Amino acid sequence: MRKSGLRRKLVLAGKPDSLFQPVLARIRELKLENDIVLPGYVPAEDVPAFFNAAEVFVYVSFYEGFGLPIMEAMACGTPVITSRGTSLEEIAGDGACSLIRWTKLQ
Repeated sequence: MRKSGLRRKLVLAGKPDSLFQPVLARIRELKLENDIVLPGYVPAEDVPAFFNAAEVFVYVSFYEGFGLPIMEAMACGTPVITSRGTSLEEIAGDGACSLIRWTKLQ
C-alpha cells in the first residue's frame, strides 16, 4: 500500500504475548513505528469502536475454531479480508475477500 502511495495506519490490537517482542523488533527494524498503532488489549465494549473506525479488518489465521471477530466486523459493516482454507472462510462466506483472492487482485 505504501509503495502505491496510500498512507494508512495499521492497528495491531491484542494482549501482548510471546510473539509481541519479535513483532515489535521487526516494526522497529523496518522503521514503521509511525505507521503502526499498538493499543494492546481492547476491552470487549470498545471493540465495536475499532471496527467502525476501520476501513478494513484483516484476520489471518492458520487454524480457527470459530471466527467471532469476523462476524463482529461484518456486523459493523467493516469489509473483511481473511484466510482461505480455515473455518474463517466458511464463516465469512461471500461476505469477505480471502487473502489468496486479494493478492491476485493487486
